[in-house]
Amino acid sequence: MILMDMRDKLLIVIITFILFIESVIVFRSQVSLLWFIIILFVYLEIIKELVIKGSYKKLYKGIENDYRKYEMALEASKGSVWEWDDKSKKLYISNRINKVLNIKKEINSFQQICQYIDIPERKRFIEFYYNLYKNKDLNEFTIEHSITTVDGHKVILSSQGRGFIKENVYYLSGIITDITDKKAKESEINFMSYHDIVTGMPNRRYFINEMNNVIENKKINHGKIAIIFIDLDNFKNINDSYGHDIGDILLIKFCNILCNVFNKDSFISRFGGDEFVVAQYGIKKEEDIEKKLENLFEALKSNIQIEEREIYCTVSIGVSIYKKDGKDIETLLKRADIAMYRAKSDGKNKYQFCNEYILESVNKEYKIQKALRTAIENNEIYLVYQPKFNLRNERVYGYECLARWNSNVLGDISPLEFIPVAENSGVIIELEKYIIDIAFRKCKELSLMTDKIFKMSINLSNIQIRDEKIVNYIRNKLKEYDLNPSYIEFEIKESVIINSSKRNLEILRKLKILGVSIALDDFGTGYSSLSYLRILPIDVLNIDKSFIDAIKKDKKSNYIIESIIELSHNLELRVVAEGVETEAQIEYLKEIGCDIIQGFYYNKPEKFDVASKMLLIE
Repeated sequence: MILMDMRDKLLIVIITFILFIESVIVFRSQVSLLWFIIILFVYLEIIKELVIKGSYKKLYKGIENDYRKYEMALEASKGSVWEWDDKSKKLYISNRINKVLNIKKEINSFQQICQYIDIPERKRFIEFYYNLYKNKDLNEFTIEHSITTVDGHKVILSSQGRGFIKENVYYLSGIITDITDKKAKESEINFMSYHDIVTGMPNRRYFINEMNNVIENKKINHGKIAIIFIDLDNFKNINDSYGHDIGDILLIKFCNILCNVFNKDSFISRFGGDEFVVAQYGIKKEEDIEKKLENLFEALKSNIQIEEREIYCTVSIGVSIYKKDGKDIETLLKRADIAMYRAKSDGKNKYQFCNEYILESVNKEYKIQKALRTAIENNEIYLVYQPKFNLRNERVYGYECLARWNSNVLGDISPLEFIPVAENSGVIIELEKYIIDIAFRKCKELSLMTDKIFKMSINLSNIQIRDEKIVNYIRNKLKEYDLNPSYIEFEIKESVIINSSKRNLEILRKLKILGVSIALDDFGTGYSSLSYLRILPIDVLNIDKSFIDAIKKDKKSNYIIESIIELSHNLELRVVAEGVETEAQIEYLKEIGCDIIQGFYYNKPEKFDVASKMLLIE
């Protein structure tokens, strides 16, 4: 059977009607007018019926398509359509809600919905819809509530809708959506916003919000609040040596130690990197905090076990007290941070309470830092030169270049004050480049005055050694002054050994390739191992003044000096004794084979014109 659509049926009727008209025209004498009108009316009714049926069919199909789309949209949104009116008092709700509640029976009243809503929220739910009904509210509304399904699962629903009046009957209508997953994601995002990802501890934002709340609402029941700023010493080296995964595990284990030590009336947070802050409540006196801190240091004496590694961990700590050191959390944090950095600069692995002396010191450092930025531009910094002598013939071996600063604002500033400030502020990079430029220029001048061979020693900070650009800078300056690199010696601190990353060693090797010498300064004052002398590309080893001062006073120091000189010579290194001040020291150093001496016994540092004469008149 061939199925015909409405258009085909209509076409057949029209063709049949046209044929009838033609037959009437041909046989008009045989067809009465009445029959013609009757047949015409019948055909018009058929056409009308067909058109109406076609329109309804098209309309039905459109409605059916819209309904399917509507169902798909509801399914995608996990929504259930509902409607209630105050005439029938019945609730219509689509079947989707049955899937959410895991029930089969039909829901047709608010009372049935209420039994699934969690008891703490039930009263709020009833009052909300009762007020809408009571006030005949026509505004859009949204309410969220949690329910417990018959199988015990917690689900969060959001009901959005509005009220309207139709034929004097008040209606409430809307859609209920399952937002459990959305709320879980929001909760996760909120947690991540206020907690550290690695340790799960409260982060800086959470800590500051909590402290502001405590201080503003005066939630201090008794005693004082101590803000304890904790920094893991040398954490970067642990990351560099063992990798960030081990570093993260160390942070987690350290958090566990903190939680064990500060286990009551405290708020512990990780501020980021290697910094932690603890708020300790209920403090009666500073001794209460000192006891806690001593417990922390005691706990850290045992190495932290991570996989097959045992990692020794120390901390530097600064403490500020609420009201005594500040009345808001920003000030308290700043001052605890200042105290922590003082503990770190005093040798690490210790704690420091904030006090007026530290604050005055920081204020002075700030003034130095501010003035230092313009000192280079104004040529306020100049060099003095302390001679070094060959101990075998007592002739000038060379000079150490030492920076001095006569500030236009602050007057004479000791290098013991401005060098650390320059290092902490980052100005040291430009300062040392400035010093290198002056030293190279003076070295060239002196080399043109004499045929004698000498060394011009220049100090390089650990910060400068980490800057790969320094190699190109030195290379360019050697070319600029047409200076033989054999005249130049760079002194690096022993602490560079602790930070002897591959990059640092590579930079030192590149300097050696340029033809300059490298000396290891202040040897014996740090944490270095003699085995590192094999790795570092050095030519000279400088014995620190503290050992020289102990000559003839401390047998252990004598043995150390003798061992250093013997080992250095075996490694083909020259040895410099720093801070020589007595003839007895000189005689002893000659006896044990020291190569070079430097100290006030011969000369203090002098300006170039004076210091250079010592070499020229020999």
